Amino acid sequence: MACALVLGTPSAVRAAPQAAAKSTKVRDALSGPAREAFDRASALFANEDFAGARTEFERAFELSQDARVLYNVAVCDKSRHRYASAMAALEKSLALGGDGLPKAYAERVRDTLATLAPFVATIEIHVSEPDAKVYLDDEPVPADKLGRPLRVDVGDHTVSAKKPGYLDEPRKVRVTSGISEKVVMSLEPQQKRADVVVVATKVQKARVLVDGVDLGPLPFSGVLEVGKHAITVRAPGHASETRTVDVTYGKPLRLEFDLAREAHEARLRVVTTNDADTISLDGRVIGKGGFFGAVPAGEHVLRVSRDGAKSRTVDLVLRDDETRSLDVTLDEAKGGLPTWVWIVGGVALAGAATTTAAVIGTQSTSFQGSNPGTLDPRVVLAGRGAPR
Repeated sequence: MACALVLGTPSAVRAAPQAAAKSTKVRDALSGPAREAFDRASALFANEDFAGARTEFERAFELSQDARVLYNVAVCDKSRHRYASAMAALEKSLALGGDGLPKAYAERVRDTLATLAPFVATIEIHVSEPDAKVYLDDEPVPADKLGRPLRVDVGDHTVSAKKPGYLDEPRKVRVTSGISEKVVMSLEPQQKRADVVVVATKVQKARVLVDGVDLGPLPFSGVLEVGKHAITVRAPGHASETRTVDVTYGKPLRLEFDLAREAHEARLRVVTTNDADTISLDGRVIGKGGFFGAVPAGEHVLRVSRDGAKSRTVDLVLRDDETRSLDVTLDEAKGGLPTWVWIVGGVALAGAATTTAAVIGTQSTSFQGSNPGTLDPRVVLAGRGAPR
């Protein structure tokens, strides 16, 4: 490459009028520590320690602020095959020196830039997560440089982006001369999640549980890890509902629940032996000869009766969603008793207490010594407590 030069003599041309005081040789313009650093750099370069030479030339520039020293920095970069860095040093030299640079020197810098141009390309880096730290070949990329073309050497490069809680997955990028390569770094979280929204329509005071853990009142908006989850919604006076959902990374999930009101019902089946048997529940006739249907859960009194037969009464306690079956057989009334003489026997199923009540009538047509009152003197109550 035709960009080599004799170190310390960037140009043997006459200085511009405004820079006439400058020596045509860079070294002669330096003094003290700046010249010492320049001499060390020259020795290192002669020994082909280009990295060390670059460091010392940079030191000489920092101490002297002579823009021409940057040409030697560029030569060191070129010798290390770092063409993009060499071009950056040359451009900096032109920008800092401005009109104060000798014309011949400025022309030589431009010629060298043109020589180096075929050996560089550009990379434009974009990152999905804000505040991520981006690196190009292990060198940090300033945030204001993201999304803009960055000059790089042709060949292979490594781009990485780092942010707490996200996977660090570097990417290899190969660029060729004159090509601009766009790189998009899409960071993946270490724990993959997705947005989940849970609502319940026409329900007050509903709460949501995820995998058995109460996450609070609805509506719920949050994130869940990918995979299967059991989502349960509960509300007072309503039946709970549970759904198993599969949360997929990057796909928002919205769940709407329409809870059914709690019916508090049970099912009752009554089987009798006579189609004339009348079936009453809590004093209301619900069937004749048999019954099967839904009834409110809770305590009830079932009565089966038929003219000419002994009625039966059963105290029931029905639980929610329970199905209860009863077989009832009425005994025919015997002994010539009038039809208004009846005996009621009640048996509570499922462990309930047994109750028996009987009203026994006499055939006496008169009662001596009784005054008129609210109780027929011919009727005696037993098993249901004192008359009121």
